[in-house]
Amino acid sequence: MGDYRFKHIPEDALVLGVGSLFKKNSNVFWGINLSFSKKLDRPSIPIAGVPLIRRYKSLSANQSNQLKGRQLTFTIRDAQQWGRKRLRDCPAFRSMGNGHNSEQRCFEFDVPDGPT
Repeated sequence: MGDYRFKHIPEDALVLGVGSLFKKNSNVFWGINLSFSKKLDRPSIPIAGVPLIRRYKSLSANQSNQLKGRQLTFTIRDAQQWGRKRLRDCPAFRSMGNGHNSEQRCFEFDVPDGPT
């Protein structure tokens, strides 16, 4: 096994979402909140760990790094035409068992032959 930096996060826990940045008054370092596939007491990492964050992947280099699903390629022609909605209205968010902050706003756009 290699050197795994985040002892408070199981190596097989997948990153499902990226949350807010924060800095505690008692600390000089910034952190970032993450949403994981497993329930954690402290679901955050130091901001220095940001290069390791990839959605639907673990933070561990020891885990398999194979892509899942299919790759989509598309061109954004006019972002001004994107719709806006709440996360609670997004089918993907509803299917996530541990989604947080359903009132957060997000963009919606159509991808030819793909998801919205």
